[in-house]
Amino acid sequence: MLYYYGYISFTTFSYLYFGQYIALFLVLVLFVWRIKKDTFSFRFAIPKDYKTILRYSLFVLPTTSAAVLISKIDIQMIGNFLDNAQVAYYNNALYFMSVLLIPKNALMQTARSVISRDFQTQALTTFKPKYLKISFLFLLATLIIFIGISINIEELMLLLGSKFGNDEVKYAIIILGLGRVLESAFVSNHAILEYSKYYKTIPIFEVISLLLLIVLNIICIPLYGIVGAALSSAIIFISNGLAKSLFVYRKLRLLPIQRHQFNIVLSISALLVLYFIPFSQIVLFSQEMWSTIAIICLRSSCFVILLILIIESFSLRKLYLNFKKS
Repeated sequence: MLYYYGYISFTTFSYLYFGQYIALFLVLVLFVWRIKKDTFSFRFAIPKDYKTILRYSLFVLPTTSAAVLISKIDIQMIGNFLDNAQVAYYNNALYFMSVLLIPKNALMQTARSVISRDFQTQALTTFKPKYLKISFLFLLATLIIFIGISINIEELMLLLGSKFGNDEVKYAIIILGLGRVLESAFVSNHAILEYSKYYKTIPIFEVISLLLLIVLNIICIPLYGIVGAALSSAIIFISNGLAKSLFVYRKLRLLPIQRHQFNIVLSISALLVLYFIPFSQIVLFSQEMWSTIAIICLRSSCFVILLILIIESFSLRKLYLNFKKS
């Protein structure tokens, strides 16, 4: 904000931007020193199992590189096939759908600790119910946010204006969101592979996904523009997660979703019907902006009320509390 309004220069902004990471590092060091005063030291020594650590790091490097390219390569390819305006529109769609990553980033911190602990102790028999809870909560949290956005997408596009994009951006948002929702059911499988003896397979999945994404983009972007890029990314999100899930099932006999859970998913998905209810005929304001905001508030209120009823009827709150305790 300070840079946007001209209070600081770009050079100062760059120093502050990189300085925040140094500050966070220093805070982390002080925190570790405070809780580990007796054993904390700046003396560095090569660990005895350095070969294992080095081998693991060599497999992590291509995995991370491929994952970064998967998230960015479609933007570069849109720039090659289309104009810069389409790149900007697609960036808007990506930024809009980044909201769906919030549950993943929040819940994954807890999930990773559970997965790593159980795999280190070889407690695989007790891990299965936790795995089902983790996968199901990821899916529900992402699905709820996606439906909340989808039912209000028309009004949100009106509020953001024509500079945000056209109907293609709207369709790109929906397709990317749907891909993220379906991917969320399988997202814990990546952590399972990462903390198990099968970590060497992760680079294979990621590199194959990257190559497939490039091929799909070459086919779809010239035909369908940014909607084609969104479709390619959604296909890769789903196929990558599904491939890892099939591999985990083959090796560990673990499936992320059970049959009875589909009733809950379908019940929440049915709330998409709120999109088709003509709230614009109920809410009438002289100014279009206030009318649009009122429609969003009214439709979202109906969504929240119906969602609470579904959560209470299926005892989903108890499921979340049990997950936190585990």
